[in-house]
Order: sequence, then C-alpha cells, then structure tokens
Amino acid sequence: MLNWDTNTAVRSVVGGNGHSDTDLAAEQRVEPQVKTRNTLFIGLGGTGQRTGLYLKATFLNQYGYIPDWLRIVVFDTANEPLVVRLKNGKDVSLEPGTEFVNMGQVPVGRIIRHRERQRAITERFGESLLRLPPTVLRHGAKQERLLGLLALYWHYHSVEDNLRRAIWHLAGRDNRRRDVIDVEQGLNVFIVNSLCGGTGAGTFLDVAFLVRALVDELGDLSDFCQITGVGVLPGAFPDVTGPYMLPNTVASLMELNHVMTHNDFEAGYPNGFKATIWTNENPIRVKYAEIFQEQLRQVGIEVSIEILEWSAYLTRTAAGEHDMFILGWVAVTGDADYGMYALFHSSQFGEAGNRTFYKNADLDRFLDEGRTSPDPEKRRQAYFAAQEIVMNQAPWVFMYVQDVLSLSRSWVSNYKNHAAGHHILYEVYNN
Repeated sequence: MLNWDTNTAVRSVVGGNGHSDTDLAAEQRVEPQVKTRNTLFIGLGGTGQRTGLYLKATFLNQYGYIPDWLRIVVFDTANEPLVVRLKNGKDVSLEPGTEFVNMGQVPVGRIIRHRERQRAITERFGESLLRLPPTVLRHGAKQERLLGLLALYWHYHSVEDNLRRAIWHLAGRDNRRRDVIDVEQGLNVFIVNSLCGGTGAGTFLDVAFLVRALVDELGDLSDFCQITGVGVLPGAFPDVTGPYMLPNTVASLMELNHVMTHNDFEAGYPNGFKATIWTNENPIRVKYAEIFQEQLRQVGIEVSIEILEWSAYLTRTAAGEHDMFILGWVAVTGDADYGMYALFHSSQFGEAGNRTFYKNADLDRFLDEGRTSPDPEKRRQAYFAAQEIVMNQAPWVFMYVQDVLSLSRSWVSNYKNHAAGHHILYEVYNN
C-alpha cells in the first residue's frame, strides 16, 4: 500500500474518460482553469507505473475525475498493480488493460530455442539473445535491460494497439469523440521511465521510435506533436540497490547518445546539476575534459574541471572522492589479465586499480578463470566473455585506443613496433 500524502481535497466525481470514482463525495465538478494541450502519459516499468498512478491520484484529489484531454498508459513486466489511498480514504489504482498493460509472461527459453521463427527479435538482439536465462519472465525484468526489451518485442502488437488507440483518441480520430483537436494546439506525449532498471531502461528508446511512427500517422497534425522523454537517474532511488543500476544508466545514456547523433533525438537534463571532472596535468586529458564539459553543458549539466597533481590524483581517486575522472591504461605484458583484472575485479577496489568500484560476480568469475586456467582456449573464451560484460555494462567509457607509430630509415632492419609503445632495440641492426 502506498499512502497518498497531499493536502489537496477531492472536489468532484463527475465525467472523465471512464476513470471517474463514483464513490467520491462531492457536490460539483471543478474544471481546471488553464487550457491544456491533449496529453498522453506513457509509463514504462515500476517508475513509470508509480508516476502514472500518482498523476491519476493528483487529478482525482484535485478535481474528482481524469480530464478527457489526458490519457495514461503504463507498460510493465511485473503484474503487480500499485494502489494509492486518496484524501477521502478510497483506494485507486490503474485500470488493468487500459491504463495498465502487463508485458510479463514471456517464455524466454522457448523464444531462444525457436529463435529462427522470431525474425524481428533475432535481428534486434543478435547473439545477445543467447545470454538471457532460459526461463519464463513472470515477476519483472529485475534490472535486466535485455529482458525488458524482449518483453516489449514479445508483446509488441499489444503495446502498439494500446498506444495507437490512445493517440487517435486524443487526436479526435476515433468514433467515440465528436470533437476534433485544434491542429495548431497539437499533442503532448511524455514517456517516463527509470534509466537504471530493467523494463524502463530496456524499452524507452524502442517505445519512443514506435510513438514517433504512430504520431506520423496523424498527417499534418504530427508537425504540432511534441514527444518528450523523462529518464530518472539512480539518485532518485537512495534505498534501492543492485549491481546493474549504474551500468544500466550508462548503457542507456550511451544508446540515447547514439540515437541523438543518428536519428534526430534531443536530450537534456531539465533542472541540471553540477559535477566535477578530475584529470592530471596531461594536456591531452585536459583537452578531453574540456570537450566533455561542453558536451554536457548542452544537456544542462554544469561541469567544472579540476586538475590535480599526479600523486594527489591517484590517492584521491583511490579513495573514491571523485565524480568523474580520466585515466589511461596500457597492458604492458600483452596479456589480458594485466589489462582487466586490476581495473574491474571486485577485489581490486581503490588503489589496486578498480577506481570505479565496479562489482559484478560474473565478471569476477571470468577474470578468475582467465587468470588461473592453463588452457589457452579457455582463457580466450573467459576474456571474451569478460570484455562483453565490460562493454555492455560500461563501468568505463572508453574514449580512444592510441595508435603506436614509428618511423625508421630504410637501412634499419628487424625493428618491430611494440603494442605498449616501447622501443625494443634488441637484435635491431644496420644493414
């Protein structure tokens, strides 16, 4: 039970779009005084459900009904509808099938076994599909973004139908509405989700593309429709823990950056926040910090750059005092163990090398296997799997891999480049 704690009184019970509560005690309908654009609220995952339910309860508390210009549609993989208590003591929840759509009951194992029959899923997921647990998704995606995305694709037609009905209703295109929307007034669509969970973080971009396609069906009206995404960051969940929260957030933002670059999406942080990037006196790193500072400024994040002396830099990042930092690493031995164990194993927090304090039990297992196995093929497979985890969960954002370039005279023989940038002159001779 979620207790609704506001001081607004319930004033009315009449009308609405099928969501009125006839048990609310009131004498007349109180209309909002501000003309509002027709609005579709789309909630994804638990965060989207909570936000949508609170939005509904706010209108019921204030006006006693849900206005006809608003539609609320929530999609979640956990069939666990939330309940809010209104000021009058009545309980309210999202209506199953219309306001709340369950995307659970996904037969993951069967989909994997018969993936050749699921062309859209195999094209979207590729080999990533084989890494999912072969089970049935019944009680939510549990911070697994791929499970949330798979649920969307498994229930795609249902999601599409629900969104199309809501959009066409608000646009005055269905038979139940005689009014037609003012073209220049347009339509608002808000997509609300967490960026650090499973369902919301896994589906928000695909849902955004779907909504854009459905809005385009409206013809000229689509030019006056605004689609806005609201992504909730981990700081909003101080009491929620999990190994994937921060990696999910980074992966979500990286995917968002990709579609911003290639598909005309725009992102921003509405109220902004401040953070600091640390670097040492390395001029290349300072230049990168300045580039990041400008890029983050464009989305509402104010970043200051702090340049530290090398010894202090290592000490303070090892203590975890930083917001963001820039460092490099060279695998001087040429072996994957040197390039991964110290940086990503959970036993190496702080000064040992893992300055992001990232922890993942599967990654630890692969790194341990790679470090201890005498079998070269098993080591190769272990490090391949470990790199997949690091790239997908992104405890680091990898900026560049430096090219090692060397020039030599035509009479110099047997000189070979070293991957770590060392100049090894043993057995080099003048011919």
